[in-house]
Amino acid sequence: MNQILSIIVAIAMAFTSMAGMTAGIEGAVSFDLKIGIDSEAVSALAAAGGEALPEETAQGIKVAADVLNALTLKGTADQEAAELVLLAGEDVVLSIGAKNDESGVTVASSLLGEDAVFVSAQMIGMMQQEMAQSAASGTSATGVAAASGLDQEQAAKDCEEAFAPLSQAIEAKKGETETGEFTVDGMVFTARTPVNMTYTEFAGLFLACLKDLMSRDSMKQIAQANGTDMAAEIDKAIENLKNQPEEEKPALDLAVYTDGGNGTYTVCSLAREAEAEGTANEKIYAAFGEAEGLGKVHVSVVQNTQEFEFLFDGDTEKGFEASVTVNDGHTYTVAAITGEETGRINAAAEYGTGDSKINIAAVCEPAEGERTAFTAEVYYNGTEKPVLTLSGSFGKSTEGVASFAGEALNVIPVETLADTENETAAGQLQMKMMAGLLKAVTVVTKNVPADTATWINTQIRQMMTPATPAAPQGN
Repeated sequence: MNQILSIIVAIAMAFTSMAGMTAGIEGAVSFDLKIGIDSEAVSALAAAGGEALPEETAQGIKVAADVLNALTLKGTADQEAAELVLLAGEDVVLSIGAKNDESGVTVASSLLGEDAVFVSAQMIGMMQQEMAQSAASGTSATGVAAASGLDQEQAAKDCEEAFAPLSQAIEAKKGETETGEFTVDGMVFTARTPVNMTYTEFAGLFLACLKDLMSRDSMKQIAQANGTDMAAEIDKAIENLKNQPEEEKPALDLAVYTDGGNGTYTVCSLAREAEAEGTANEKIYAAFGEAEGLGKVHVSVVQNTQEFEFLFDGDTEKGFEASVTVNDGHTYTVAAITGEETGRINAAAEYGTGDSKINIAAVCEPAEGERTAFTAEVYYNGTEKPVLTLSGSFGKSTEGVASFAGEALNVIPVETLADTENETAAGQLQMKMMAGLLKAVTVVTKNVPADTATWINTQIRQMMTPATPAAPQGN
């Protein structure tokens, strides 16, 4: 039961963390997600060696596919509450919701029936303090968690101020402008202005600006993430830069291109060619700006045989096109393109090489009622039909959180359930949860094909039937 209580407290803490995200919404927002699996395609892939699958394995694949194909996951949130509901057809398999107020969080679930569990704000505060202490010791914090409480407006202001010296130095180091026709990343410019900075100057200024930024109050959470002293790490990088032999430093090419109008495109290239076998071949290319109404970002990193490239092209009228390609023995490509229809995004992803490739085709487009619909299809080794399909929608919801609607709930403080001297309440709740789980299985079997329902019921009966002791052997 302690594990169950820990899960309930974790749910309460999670909802407290996300409550601020929904505080500003009007009404409710929701999402729904449905999974589709082609069991025949999966079985064919599993039997790619040419041999037929064992009957038990094929049956397991079909059962798993039938169950997943019957399920839909829905999530709803408003200013005070949130819930996740798993449905089989139109029937609820499992629901869990959390409601927040100043005194704490109430957690309700279909597994608990008319009961709900209350976790006080004091207990949540104590747990959060324990987690913060663990984070300070470097045991559980992450950069993402540290950034969750970031004051983005102040951080943006501090970033602009901290990196002002670098911007000013670039402006001061601009050389004589050359005119002509310059084609860069598919765009044509009429002027090129070089920036006469060495790698040592640029990197030194960048590190100094970064150290300034990390020392500011708005960045303390990130600077101390995972117990790392960012200032010390930056100081180490500055020292390494000072001690790095000149011949080992990459060449820097920094220039600003203009098109005679409002277009400006900044290009920064760092390159160090491999001098001998076994040494690194490195190149970093970063460019950003706009011309002729098009915005572009192009980042490319090459190190030995590993490559990374990010491309973004934006057009205020037609939308955007973006792609990411990573090559480290396998190739991963993700691309997204908006169509002529406003808000529609076509996306594609590919992973793998040779005959081992996964392809994903996705569409995201506006739907009725301020919602967005999406579909993603996953293909493997050129299968004609998708092996896996994900579909659903998200956006404004006409339905609110249902976990706390209707009859009043019997709210039980979590401390009562944790009382080891009086385990009656905990025992009763545990029995209710077991009954709820059996009901959930019944709901699933009602919404799957008959042969799959029979298989599931057989497995449940076998699990619940106690084993018969072996008869003693006679002499």
